[in-house]
Amino acid sequence: MRIDVGAGVDIHALVGGSGPPLLLLHGHPQTLAIWHRVAPRLAERFTVVACDLRGYGDSSKPAGDADHANYSKRTMAADVLAVMHSLGFQTFRVLAHDRGARVAHRLALDHPQAVERLALLDIAPTLAMYEQTSDAFARAYWHWFFLIQPEPVPERIVLRPRSVNEKPFTVRAEGGEEHRFYRVRGAKPERWVQQTDFTNEEAIGYLADRLAKLGVEDGLFKAGAVAGSTVVIGGDGGMVFDWEPTLTSTAELITSARGTDARIGATSRPTRNERREEYFERMDAKAAARAELEQERVSGLWVDDDVVTSDQLGTGDQFDGDQVETSDQKD
Repeated sequence: MRIDVGAGVDIHALVGGSGPPLLLLHGHPQTLAIWHRVAPRLAERFTVVACDLRGYGDSSKPAGDADHANYSKRTMAADVLAVMHSLGFQTFRVLAHDRGARVAHRLALDHPQAVERLALLDIAPTLAMYEQTSDAFARAYWHWFFLIQPEPVPERIVLRPRSVNEKPFTVRAEGGEEHRFYRVRGAKPERWVQQTDFTNEEAIGYLADRLAKLGVEDGLFKAGAVAGSTVVIGGDGGMVFDWEPTLTSTAELITSARGTDARIGATSRPTRNERREEYFERMDAKAAARAELEQERVSGLWVDDDVVTSDQLGTGDQFDGDQVETSDQKD
């Protein structure tokens, strides 16, 4: 059966036998099934109630929070107390093991009037163990110190352990010989692409530098890519572009013939300083062109009907400063 204990949480429980109520609580990482051999014997003398703690077995698994309050022993103790009350038991005995024993310990401290007798298996008081932490204890119970870290560290370690040598990206050739392209997958490259403004040359250059530093260029070279190869960063719908290697990669040296440097004479993307110099040269050229056009207009070589000077305004005219586009008025 599933018993609603509030806050959208259901606790899975099995009930059997007859006699005084006896609550069974399992440890980590077990479920109520751990009692399958002793429960029938206990049911000869007691009304046995075996529960899956929240987060275990068939009970609800609410999302955790930063301080783990949703999975504190106090919260779990309140769950099982609600289960027993819903079954009509205001007082009861408790038999608990390991993590369940710590829940039972909290239950007896918070609700002593409900617990008639208490049997705890394979634990010592938690506070005492932490206060007496030694090198031997830390080595034997290393997982405790992972599990008390803020979420999502424990969840990632348990649910999605990551190899210490796991690569931050993968490069794979796809599409066959005629339509070959190279797909790059990885959390960092895909996130960087999504964050990049591809209308901004500086942003594109910064992305290329980051990818090269991460090692994506080396990976592309080793996978067989050459300048001009089609590269896709991401899955279906990922960013597609023609690859243009930078000069920061070392893979060209690995793949080139002995005694040669494949980078020499190769077309490459301008460096950041070169792009900056080109930008300022372009801006200076535009400013010079505007100044030359203004001189020609002032000398009467041409007339722009959209430009109105103060000499052309009558005394009754309304002057709109936005109409005048001379350098003096801009200043």
